[in-house]
Amino acid sequence: MALNSISAELLLHCRKLQPKATDSIMLGRQWLRLSPAESARLSQEHQLMLDDLADAQMSDTTYAEPFFQRMGFQNIEALDVTTYQGAGLVHDMNTPLPADHHEKWDWVFDGGSLEHIFDFPTAIRNCAALLKPGGLFITQCPVNNWMGHGFYQFSPELFYRAFSPAHGFRVRFAALVSLSQPTVYHLIRD
Repeated sequence: MALNSISAELLLHCRKLQPKATDSIMLGRQWLRLSPAESARLSQEHQLMLDDLADAQMSDTTYAEPFFQRMGFQNIEALDVTTYQGAGLVHDMNTPLPADHHEKWDWVFDGGSLEHIFDFPTAIRNCAALLKPGGLFITQCPVNNWMGHGFYQFSPELFYRAFSPAHGFRVRFAALVSLSQPTVYHLIRD
C-alpha cells in the first residue's frame, strides 16, 4: 500500500473539505511513492512544499507521515494487525475495535486495506467508530478487473449505503479513477 500521485491528489482535495483537521490515521502504514515530477506538480498546484519528499524516497523506508505533516496534520498514526511496519495502533479489524479508540480521528484513510479484511462489516464499523463527529473517511480501492487482489471488489453503492444519513453520515463525493494517461476522474452520484 502506498501513496502515489492519485492518492496524494485525493488527499489534497479532501484537505480542502476539512482544512482544520489535525488527527489522521491510516489503515496500514502507507509507503510514499511520488516521482520528482509528480511531487513538483502537486507542490505547484496545491502551494505545498513536497519536492524534497520525492528525493527522500530513495530508500524503502519512506512512509507517508511526512506527506500528512506537510498537509498540516499534527497527530498521524497507522493502524495495522502487526507492528511489522511500525504501526502505532495494533488491532485486527476483523474484530470490534475497543471503545477507548472510538472518536479519536478527524480522518481515517484507507489506502487499500479494506478489500483484504475478511469480515468487512466489522471492519467498516470500526472505521466509522474511529472517526470524531464530523470526521472524514477516505478510501481508495480497486473496483474492477483486479481478480485475485484481496477478498472483495467494492462498488460505490456500498459506501453510499454504509455512510448514509441513516447511519449518521453523508458522502461528500465518490469518484472512479481511470488509470489512463492522463488520469481521468469520473464523479459517481448515488
